Amino acid sequence: MGYALARDDVEAPAILPDLTLGFDPADIWPDPMDCPPYPRFAKTVTDRATLLERLTGAVVTVSGFASEYSKPDPDAVSVFVADHFGPRIARFSDPTCEFLDRMGEPFAGKYPDPNKSHRAMALIEAIHLRGWLRKLETLDAKAKDEERAKAERRARARLDEWEKEVAELTAAIADRAEAEARHRQRVADERAAKANSGARHTLERHHRAAVEAAQVLGIDPPELPKECDG
Repeated sequence: MGYALARDDVEAPAILPDLTLGFDPADIWPDPMDCPPYPRFAKTVTDRATLLERLTGAVVTVSGFASEYSKPDPDAVSVFVADHFGPRIARFSDPTCEFLDRMGEPFAGKYPDPNKSHRAMALIEAIHLRGWLRKLETLDAKAKDEERAKAERRARARLDEWEKEVAELTAAIADRAEAEARHRQRVADERAAKANSGARHTLERHHRAAVEAAQVLGIDPPELPKECDG
């Protein structure tokens, strides 16, 4: 399945093979973490939009501008590499040599043809960019896994603490149940005593008024209820 690289100012061929897809970063760096930072000689870039824009530029440089790209024929990829990379001069070495050697076949021991180095280095950049994007995706996935694991550990710790707390506090509640019942009864008794005291005071006050009323009427005064003897 192809993919599109849109540019409004240029009429592009319908489909071209993307020669940069002839190399799988997973074959060059089986462990995604082994891919070196991008770019090699400047401040590392991690912004996905910037990286994808640079990848687009490298693809166009290597394969030409098209409205859509397809997977390349392996023979076409081999021809491109043979045409743009040559044997390295003995004892010649620089950071690019080291990078190509680490990439393995078919780049080990080779060097970009000086007359075609622009397209040759664009191929290397495209491969490096895909490897770097793969590494960033791996790092993102690891970060999400670690965050999920951390959240699960926190949740497990909370549940473990809850189970421990339930065991400790329910045992303590059971041990204090009788004392708590006595306290409740004492509180209830105190409340009842206070209520009865208020009722007695009310009866005594109203009894005095009733006695005075009986005296006015010349009849026997009412007796104070025995319940007032507290």
